[in-house]
Amino acid sequence: MLKNNNFHMSHFECGSSHLETDHLVLELSHDHFSYQRIRELAPIQESAPLFLDLTDIAEGETHVRLTYHVSERIKPFRALQTEEYAVKLAICHQLMQDQVLAHTADYVSLHPSTLFYYPMQTVRYTYRANAMMPREAKWLPVKRYQALILSVLTGVSYEICLTDTASVSRKGNALIQSLAEAQTPLELTAIIADAYNFVVYAEIQNRTTFASGFKKKTLYGFLTSAVLVLGAVGVTRYWGNQERDTAVAGLEAQLVQQEQEIRAQNHLLQGEYTQAVQLYAENGKDPAFLADLYFQNGLYQEALNLDPTYLEPVVQALSATGEHSRIIDLTLPEEAADLQALLQLEKHIVAYNTEALLNALPFLESEATATRMGEAFLANNHLAGAEKVLEKFAITTLELELAIRQTEADLAQAEQVLSEVKDDDKQKEEKRKVQENTIAQLTERKETLQSQLHAEKNGANRDG
Repeated sequence: MLKNNNFHMSHFECGSSHLETDHLVLELSHDHFSYQRIRELAPIQESAPLFLDLTDIAEGETHVRLTYHVSERIKPFRALQTEEYAVKLAICHQLMQDQVLAHTADYVSLHPSTLFYYPMQTVRYTYRANAMMPREAKWLPVKRYQALILSVLTGVSYEICLTDTASVSRKGNALIQSLAEAQTPLELTAIIADAYNFVVYAEIQNRTTFASGFKKKTLYGFLTSAVLVLGAVGVTRYWGNQERDTAVAGLEAQLVQQEQEIRAQNHLLQGEYTQAVQLYAENGKDPAFLADLYFQNGLYQEALNLDPTYLEPVVQALSATGEHSRIIDLTLPEEAADLQALLQLEKHIVAYNTEALLNALPFLESEATATRMGEAFLANNHLAGAEKVLEKFAITTLELELAIRQTEADLAQAEQVLSEVKDDDKQKEEKRKVQENTIAQLTERKETLQSQLHAEKNGANRDG
């Protein structure tokens, strides 16, 4: 999936979501609607508390697009990944306070790609479906709340938390295990409320006691009390009385780790990525996590230094934002010998070194690189070069782009012939009619090809 600061594409249970600077577009297959006329969806466009304004409902040939206004003040749920733990718990607490599923007869999506927040107590929802709209009826409300909360707190995808809760629970701490075992929304609400109070207080204690050398006696008493409080909702069901000292020591270690997490996240929010990565590394985060952190924040060279396999995502991201020139300056670690030639070829594509491109084509295996090579040929009107790429790779988008170029050339030639018909030509009417028909056919063909290209690219974006 491609990302930049102003655009993000994802999927939710009923379709795809496209987030841009000031609006969210949800695109849903027309086949999953049962209305007779689009105006039957008008009720969902009425203003509703807790929901973003639905500013437009548009019907296309294959999809229905719902457009929501997104104010500058709120953030998409994916941004919670960089928030402090207390903020994550506060938003989860607000979710359970809202109880949006219990307060409407409509279906409401709890997928993170459809939700927005603002610290500490604001959650905004988007997709709500009446009886004529797509919905996912497989999961009970408690499972959907549970999956969303687990996803927010663990960073594991919503889909995995929904379908493999047991696996998420096994890898989680006592809080995660308790949340995973909750059987009702009420139980989830109670666990989250106590955990939120605990972590907020813990953070205050952390910031105070770290400055004075972590007063162990005070911390011990605080943690013991916190353990007893959380025990009321099941977090301490895993600890017997004789394990209390071990549990408290473990929580102390978790608080030390949490302090480093908070400091690292604060560095991230301030754009101090090197300091953040250093703290995350000290906290045991693996190189893959650190490389992805660099990548998500646009530090592509740093990502490649840690994980050279990010080459394709980096090239895709720079190409998508029009920053092709930055590809020229990219380097890979010496140990990434198998990717060095591919990076060099990407640089030749940017520089449009035709000889190097044609020489490399017989040995090229990457379809993504081949696509960029073909597009470079087309951008420079080297149609023969694009055809050579298509001889080796079946790239539908490139084939359509080439067909459009060839159709445009035929169209220009037909228009030229029409303009050259003489007024005194005895067959001028017949000749003009023939050329006008040819022009009409070519124009229609071009429009058809452009529609096919648009659909193909949209499909590729949704799949990617």
